Amino acid sequence: MIFMSDLMSNVTDFSDLKNKYEKFSKPVVSLSVISKSNKDKFVIKDLHVELSCGFSANMAVFNVYNVFDDEKKKFNDDAFNQIFQIGKKINISVGYSSSVECVFSGFISGVTYIFSEQDTPHLNIECLDVKAIMMSNNNNKQIIQENYTASINDIINKSAYKPYYKTADVDGNIKSPNGDDKFLMEMTNESDYDFIVRVAQKLGYEFFVSQETLYFRKKRIKTEPIMAISNKNVIATLEANLNIVGMVDSVEVRSFNDTDASLVKASAKSNANYSNSSSASKITQGSVKVIIDSTVTNDSEAQSRANEELDKLAWNFGTFLIKTIGLPEIIPGRFIKIEDLSKDINKKAYIVKVTHHIDDNGFKTNFEARINSL
Repeated sequence: MIFMSDLMSNVTDFSDLKNKYEKFSKPVVSLSVISKSNKDKFVIKDLHVELSCGFSANMAVFNVYNVFDDEKKKFNDDAFNQIFQIGKKINISVGYSSSVECVFSGFISGVTYIFSEQDTPHLNIECLDVKAIMMSNNNNKQIIQENYTASINDIINKSAYKPYYKTADVDGNIKSPNGDDKFLMEMTNESDYDFIVRVAQKLGYEFFVSQETLYFRKKRIKTEPIMAISNKNVIATLEANLNIVGMVDSVEVRSFNDTDASLVKASAKSNANYSNSSSASKITQGSVKVIIDSTVTNDSEAQSRANEELDKLAWNFGTFLIKTIGLPEIIPGRFIKIEDLSKDINKKAYIVKVTHHIDDNGFKTNFEARINSL
């Protein structure tokens, strides 16, 4: 049974997942490119999926066996070349027994034929999400747009991209840079991907694919944890690093207005707590990071840039590297609650990267999560 839960909204717990996945007893991989009639023809092994709510494209690799004719001593092309075809859309679902969830949506970007004495002949399949396609073009143009929402939607709705995601979740209230009714969108020697990332970085937005949805949204907008995990049930290993290096008391952004050469300036002050005593605050007190940004043209833009830079620094304070039993529900773009280990790390942490790996040793999930304060 393939579940298509909305992992970006769902909330669950260990006991529910234990029942859903029949005690995590039999890891399963399901590929949308393989029909029910062909399900038993191929053996899928060594799946590795890397996911992020950052700007990199999601990727997946896996091996396909039962693709070689031992009698004819050649690859059985007719059996698989229309299935594992470069450019073909693919969804990858993982789970246990009869229950799986979609964790990757994209396209087949590469096929490697492997024939050697050390291993059974097989195919190695590489996959990327739609953002990889957006990286390949190069634009030099100027367009009048109503706001950033319109410009982002114009790009992601191009016919070259639409086949590789199902839905788009784009913030509908992104204002133009200066608050005007319309603004000039310039793309100079940059791809669609470069432009979207440039806007996302300026506004403090996320740009990523999860399941079959393409997101362009404010950071950490979904605050409810997807679940709570503990060393008593889910966590196999955890490394939590809390580090004050790079933390500052405030960020100041400066520029000049081209019209009248007046100073443009704004600042953002931290209210983060980096220690259970006053020792950390003594280190950061009065520290300022000053940024000179010529692209900032008014106080509002300067304030947005200062807020974003302070936010980026703060979320580097605490980094959690966690290995768990294989759980499709753990995805980037959601918070997760750590329990039972220590008062300093029993926190709600934001998941930024996830790796799912299934091989002969079972199904494991590794992820990186961040906190910005104690």
